[in-house]
Amino acid sequence: MAAVLGVSTMAYMPFAIFNIAAPLITLALGITGINIKPILVTAANSTQANSD
Repeated sequence: MAAVLGVSTMAYMPFAIFNIAAPLITLALGITGINIKPILVTAANSTQANSD
């Protein structure tokens, strides 16, 4: 990859921090049980959304 781009791997390392952090954050959230609260869809909300 470095030969194709002409940029050394360590030169773009600071820009790849989210690629490295994402699996770690995923594991941490999975272990702790933190998740996203689902949105409850009711009949009133679904008819309102369809009218737009």
